[in-house]
Amino acid sequence: MRNKFIWLLYSLLLVIWLNAPANAQNQGKMSKAEKKSERAEKSYDRAYARARRLTLKHRREIQTKETRKQMKEAHRRAIENNNVNDPSFLERLFIRKKPKKH
Repeated sequence: MRNKFIWLLYSLLLVIWLNAPANAQNQGKMSKAEKKSERAEKSYDRAYARARRLTLKHRREIQTKETRKQMKEAHRRAIENNNVNDPSFLERLFIRKKPKKH
């Protein structure tokens, strides 16, 4: 019984060992294409974020000083109002999750 187990273990390791280089070669070719698409996506995301940031900056700059002050105050009040019902850090940490109904 023990010899069969050892033989099975060795044969399993041999199959895994022989199969590993083939998987690594295919994975490398796939990862190059994936890396290229990720780079393209990242550059698009960066360009979009930069354009968005510049647009928001321009929107603020074209306002008068009083209007900018009002916008800042409105933004602060909006953040406060949105965070009113948010639980604190400890409450979020120890909150009991309700099981999902399927």
